[in-house]
Amino acid sequence: MAKLFRLVPVTVASAALMAFACSSGSADGTAGSGGAPAGGADGSGGAAAGGTVAAGGADAAGGTVAAGGADAAGGADAAGGTDSGAGGSAPACAEEWGTTGEMAGIDGFGNIYQYFDECYSSISTTATDGKICTKGAAAEVVDMKYSEIWGAGVGLQVEADAAVDLSAYTGFKFTIDTPPGALRIGVLVKGVGDAFFTETVAAGENTVLFAALEQGSWVETPAELDLTQITDIQFQIPANASAEEPFEFCLSGIELIGGGDPGGTGGASGTGGEGSGTGGEGSGTGGEGTGGEGTGGDMGSGGAATGGEAPN
Repeated sequence: MAKLFRLVPVTVASAALMAFACSSGSADGTAGSGGAPAGGADGSGGAAAGGTVAAGGADAAGGTVAAGGADAAGGADAAGGTDSGAGGSAPACAEEWGTTGEMAGIDGFGNIYQYFDECYSSISTTATDGKICTKGAAAEVVDMKYSEIWGAGVGLQVEADAAVDLSAYTGFKFTIDTPPGALRIGVLVKGVGDAFFTETVAAGENTVLFAALEQGSWVETPAELDLTQITDIQFQIPANASAEEPFEFCLSGIELIGGGDPGGTGGASGTGGEGSGTGGEGSGTGGEGTGGEGTGGDMGSGGAATGGEAPN
């Protein structure tokens, strides 16, 4: 069954567990009755705010459980019981998001979605009134983990989770307001692991020709771009090993172009050509010349075929 939008699996990082070491009681009560209860009441993160023996376990302060061993002093989650175990919050992971072209006001596409690596890069996207807006940051690659840390982006599907034949088109166009420092625009092909893309982009309207798309230099055996099996058009901010790559931009005017285009321009001119042909009824030559080739072009239904028959 086709999904409403493409889901990207996200695995939340497991919470780290911190071990607490408690010394045995001594003559001055240094690690006495107040020591262990202070951080042991809530193992999820109590140590961050009050788990140290010095906080209230010393006999000089009274050595009572009330002084430092109570949950209120350090065991409660509110005081520091986050998953990080050090008082800070665990890294937030991006969430799956998707909508339909109809809901976003973008004709010609069934699905629109965001995608990202697992809990490294961040992204948040909205799509409405014909515009896709996204912001976030592609994480810095550490320890050469390019297979895990690769960035984030947004994608579109002509049909939900299905390969479509775009061989009748020459490419697609779009408008972007503030391109990030690095952006890959390209397509995915069914059964091929690596995308075909270009990194040529500028603020304003851009045209991407399928013939100009290539796989990355890291692909050992490049595949041929099979336009009959296109699954996605994607805009990806790639991660790099130098620094985090923040981004915030909006896309609009996304549409397929070329020979497969319904021929709106030529078709409309054909209609106009018919009018010229009618006006040329008194002169067959004039009807053919003006209504046929001049306005209607190659769209025969509105050119010579309609206006050219008038002399008879």
